[in-house]
Amino acid sequence: MSELANVAAEREIICGTLSARGAEQDQLLSGLRPEDFYLPAHESIWWTLQAMHSGGELIDFITIMSGLAKHGYQDLQKHIIELADLGTVAVQAAAYTSGVYDLAVRRRLAAMGTRVVQLAGDAEGSPAELVSVAQTELEAAYKPAEQARTHVSDILPDLLAELRDPTPPQGIAWPYMDADRLLKPMSAGQFVIVAGRPGMGKSVALSDIARHAVLKQHKSAVVFSLEMRAEEYLKRILAAETGIRLTYINEKRLNERQWDALDTAARRLADAPLHIIDKPECTIADVRGRIRELKADIVCMDYLQLGTFNPKVQRREGLEEFSRGLKIAANQFGIPIVAAAQLNRGAQDQKRPRISDLRESGALEQDADVITLLHREDYFERESPRAGELDYIIGKQRNGPTGEFVLSHQLHYTRFSDMAN
Repeated sequence: MSELANVAAEREIICGTLSARGAEQDQLLSGLRPEDFYLPAHESIWWTLQAMHSGGELIDFITIMSGLAKHGYQDLQKHIIELADLGTVAVQAAAYTSGVYDLAVRRRLAAMGTRVVQLAGDAEGSPAELVSVAQTELEAAYKPAEQARTHVSDILPDLLAELRDPTPPQGIAWPYMDADRLLKPMSAGQFVIVAGRPGMGKSVALSDIARHAVLKQHKSAVVFSLEMRAEEYLKRILAAETGIRLTYINEKRLNERQWDALDTAARRLADAPLHIIDKPECTIADVRGRIRELKADIVCMDYLQLGTFNPKVQRREGLEEFSRGLKIAANQFGIPIVAAAQLNRGAQDQKRPRISDLRESGALEQDADVITLLHREDYFERESPRAGELDYIIGKQRNGPTGEFVLSHQLHYTRFSDMAN
């Protein structure tokens, strides 16, 4: 692994940082992480430098000695004495930074390859799980530096031009008119969760979103159906689009008029950019690959807790990684990702769902930009005066209000619709 390291360059960087002052020193210390250094002594020294910098301490060849002692690295003080003789200045140190980082990435990739080879020999893990681990390791190995525009003068011209443009905000519209009161169109980078107890209609809500996106807005939608086969999912979409009871379609009890409606809907769907992937084992790598391949404008996942997680961590931690992976993918590809999520079983006794009922992980609440909760009173009380109604609760909206609106649930057609209809 030594051919993937430049110890001399690491020494120059540390020396230059100790010699630098002000903004030059700030820039050097933010350019590398301790783990980017190959030599363990250099890693510990850099960690100490960053700890001192975070604490607002003066950093030079004298103060680093006490800093090392404070953090238990007295034995590394001899390295500082040797570095002082180099005489490196900040400009020289900065020139070495990119090369040291490049080698660090290569070492991490080589180590990742070794771990993947080891995992491949483990009979317990499935290929999908191996890909999930490899994808996670790959993303951790290399995080490109962002050339961010930081001064407001760089951002204001584009922002003002956008505000002057009379075109309404772009995005994927929700399929319900009543949603316009509370929900903005789903925009690039948004991670949306549709949550509910079993039987509330999470799959219906997701298929409504996908159907509306492809047929009304001509957007490309990719649906990951982790429970139902693609044919079963498509039957539900056909029932919703035609107004034919799903039981009639399943039992093949269709009259001539219904067949005509089914043929018309089938032709429209055949021309629509809708993709249904019924792969039970779904990893973040699968999601990212399909977004690229199919040029998706929106992704719907049904449902989140059935995803394939990293097998080397606890399920809760794996779900957190999966959730975070979806949010990162939404940001990187500039599309909304909508995922159905199950509520905790203990929430069955609560008439009104809450965000805290999200099953297994509080990370879902943190990662999501929008969380909607579905609730039907007639599920618990068949003779409810609100039979046929669904409460669509906005539990979280990062850039908008919370609240709720009421829809008509037509589950025999596997769809929700506005009450006005």
